[in-house]
Amino acid sequence: MSSDASGTQSASRPEHTTLEPAVERLVLRRSRLLLSVLWCSHLLAFAAVLIAGLSGWWRALLLVAVAGSLWRESRRATSVRAIERLEEGGWRLVGRDGGALAGRLAADAFVHPRLVILGFELDRGGRRHVVLLPDAADADGLRRLRVWLRRESGVSSANLIARLRRWLAARRGA
Repeated sequence: MSSDASGTQSASRPEHTTLEPAVERLVLRRSRLLLSVLWCSHLLAFAAVLIAGLSGWWRALLLVAVAGSLWRESRRATSVRAIERLEEGGWRLVGRDGGALAGRLAADAFVHPRLVILGFELDRGGRRHVVLLPDAADADGLRRLRVWLRRESGVSSANLIARLRRWLAARRGA
């Protein structure tokens, strides 16, 4: 905390004016499954670089790139602490630092009983994806989120598969 000229204390977190009340809040925890998948995939990438027969500089450059990717993705995978659905159809992502990012749910969400991938188009610009595995939140909260996504927003795994097929057909025709 720091004091300003008027003597009031302000937090070092980003300040937010009136926050819209959340209709529903899903508190997230660190997903060991997601971190395990990240580590395994990056270890496979390390192994591929080591056995690829590249010269010393290329090998070192790629190993540094894979290590940087692991660090970045591990931090990103644990940066969202809560997802809030708002009354007016918006969403809010609450970060590990307490800051909030407002946005709306993008059409590229994926829902499966063991995996939920949410894409958000942020109000400040840009996009953000949140991957939820079964150990990322309490089971009842994830179930309510999946049901809401299927009923209210029309998101399902079939929608994604249909979009992939259309995309592949368009690529073949081009």
